[in-house]
Amino acid sequence: MYKTIVILIIVLLILILGNIFITREGFQISSVESDNECSFDDEESDSDCNKIEDSANDSSFSVHNVCPNDPRCLGICINDHTWTDANKRSIGYVNATTGELKNPEYAHLISSSRCGECIKNFYEITRLILDKDQCNI
Repeated sequence: MYKTIVILIIVLLILILGNIFITREGFQISSVESDNECSFDDEESDSDCNKIEDSANDSSFSVHNVCPNDPRCLGICINDHTWTDANKRSIGYVNATTGELKNPEYAHLISSSRCGECIKNFYEITRLILDKDQCNI
């Protein structure tokens, strides 16, 4: 009986001391968040880094990396990946349907440009904007 109590006390001390030293060594979650999560310092260093060459159609198009926490990413992503009346008019292209993907074979670029995260972050907001019958103020 005496040996069992001594072993339990030793295990308890190890757990308490281990917990104290682990939190002192920095294994705790930091409450300070970084504001520059989406800043790209060398964004302007290579002007062609977002230019995608489409050899099948002998053309090129631009895909911008976006910050998914910035609401402006919605406009950039829509402009980069889908046909809009404005971008069809700017290049004089009338054969595409507004709202369709510009380059369906490059749909994977939606994820790599962080547009997928952007759409996920602001999906509910855009749904509310499009729902003209519902007004939750």
